[in-house]
Parts: sequence; structure tokens; C-alpha cells
Amino acid sequence: MSQRSKFIAVAEIAEAILPIARGSKYEDPLAAALEGAGLGSVIGGGSLLGTNCKEVISVDVEIVLRDLDGALQFARTTLLALGAPAGSLLLFLRDARPRALAIATGEEFDHQAALVALERRMALFPVDDEEDEEEERKRIEAMAKKVLMDFEGLWAGTYEFQPAVLSSYSADWLQWYDQVARELAARGFVFVGDIATVRTDLAAPKHLGFSRKFLATSGITRVDAFQLATAKPKPTVQVVVLKSEFESGRYLSTSNAVLKWNIPDFIDADLQPPESPPGVIVERHLARLAAYCESDSAAAVHLNSIAELLAAEERERVRTRRFRQGQGVPSRVELERLGAAPELAVRVHEEMRRLKGI
Repeated sequence: MSQRSKFIAVAEIAEAILPIARGSKYEDPLAAALEGAGLGSVIGGGSLLGTNCKEVISVDVEIVLRDLDGALQFARTTLLALGAPAGSLLLFLRDARPRALAIATGEEFDHQAALVALERRMALFPVDDEEDEEEERKRIEAMAKKVLMDFEGLWAGTYEFQPAVLSSYSADWLQWYDQVARELAARGFVFVGDIATVRTDLAAPKHLGFSRKFLATSGITRVDAFQLATAKPKPTVQVVVLKSEFESGRYLSTSNAVLKWNIPDFIDADLQPPESPPGVIVERHLARLAAYCESDSAAAVHLNSIAELLAAEERERVRTRRFRQGQGVPSRVELERLGAAPELAVRVHEEMRRLKGI
């Protein structure tokens, strides 16, 4: 295949299959078919692990295609013949728009999540002519705009925090919250409220889910527990965050959140593995809190109600927004943390600076 026409796609295959089996079932025969037809090649593959980081729940196959018409359809029908199950997708950019092609049905549609897979898997290829350079420029610009939108969304907009209406959630969804409540109650924490987040500056209010709030009986530590739905077959994200605020303006934070954006410089954060149960996060925070109180003379801020807890969260949000606005654009390190290869991170970072006029 010539350098002149190269399009990158990622096949997300909704099958729990080990790497060796992935190669023999999908990568090797797909590579042979694409190369034999002169339509492309396979450049790699990967596996998505479950929350225990041990079990494979789906696989990716990275492909370079001659075009996004016949070659893309050829890849789809080949993967279908190889046994790719329903729910499997081919992800790519068409005219800088993130798109998905359902392998089972052939339906093509806009799919914003395709950018995440492409950011993580896309390799950068040398270009030979103006057509390739323009395609590459569009790809980098699309990535930069998507990352900037996510980053600026951290402080843009106005929000209301209201009591959550739990009847709108399934029993299965609420089960995890009840489990967290039991574990925290056994360690001296008191439930104070379920709070929904609603963005109100849009044409129609956007409901962003809810979090369950707790306070330690001492009033020194607050807890925020929440879930985030993800596109199948990825597992639900479940996060527990403990924070203690001090009159010096410093915060002590312990959580199982996956680091994405830089942590503000006024927060002393400790990140536990994502699969850590609430009890482990609590014990870790209490140990850190005891050590911190011994080494620092600043008094802890005491909270006694849900109103005081929400006010404490707002104080932190205001400072965090200022911190992120001061950055201007995400750093190259943050882009790599999001899954971009170092060379790609440099190019996207430069494009974001260009878009912002920095």
C-alpha cells in the first residue's frame, strides 16, 4: 500500500478472548486478507481488562486501510466472517468526525467515543504529499478540539446540586451505593444525602447523575461516592473519594479515581488502584490523616451538615477552576495520561495552543 492513502481504524471486538487467541482468530487472518487484496494491513492489537485487571472483557485490532469505502467494508465483512459478535465496531475518523461502523449490520454513525480509542491506539505515519498532510492536520485538529472541549468543561457552565430522585435509577445501579454505605457505616461514617448534579446553562437542563455523600462522625472527613456509566463492554466506573480540609487551605485526598487531569497544587492526593474497595480507601485516608495532623499545626475544618459539606465542595471547585484556567490548555503529560503516544501528545498540545492563540 502506498504512503499516499492511509486511514487508521480500530476494530473494537466485543469478545473476551486472550491475546494469543486474538491473534489467531482475528489479527492474522485479517492481516492476510487485507494484504492479499492490497487494501491495508494490521498494525497491532490490545485487550481491555475488567475492574479486577485480570480478566479480558474485549479486544482491539488496529488497522491501516487504503480508503474508508471499499477497504473499510472489506475489513467489516472479513471480521464478521471471522466471528466478530454483535456490538463489535470499526472506529475511524471521516472528514475529522469520529465515526463507527457496526460490524454486524454495516450501519455507520457518529460516535464521539471513537476519539478515545483512536487517541490510545493511533500511530503516526510519515506523509509524502499534500493530501496526506491535510488528512493528518484534520485528524490532529479534531483531537485537539475534543480534548479542549473536555478540559474547558471542567469549569464552563453553571450547575445546580439537588436532592437526587432515586426512583429514576434501577435497583442494580443503586446496589453499589448501598454496599458503599454499609462499609462506611461500619467505619464511623454517616450518610448525609444523595445529591444530583444538573447543568442549567444549556437549552435544556442536563442531568449528570448523582453522588452519595457521607461525613465522618468527627466532622473532619467528607466522602463522595459515585458511578459513571461507560459504553459497553467497558465496565462501570465506581469512585470513592475522601477529603479533609485544613484552615491553611490545604486538602488531604484519598481515592481510587484514575488520574486524568493534573491535581491542583493545594491538594495532597493519594490514588489507590481503581478496584480498591471503600474500606481500603478509608483505612488509607485515616492513616494519612493521623500522620498529617501530627506533622502540621493547621487545624482541620469541621463539617456538621449536608449544607456545610456542599459549601466545602464549592470552595474547592472555585479554587480548582482557577487552577485549570491558569493552565490554558492540558499539558503534554496529561495528554499522554489520556492515552496519547508521546509524539502524538506533542502535536495535539501544539494544535491546542494554536487554537487558543497561546
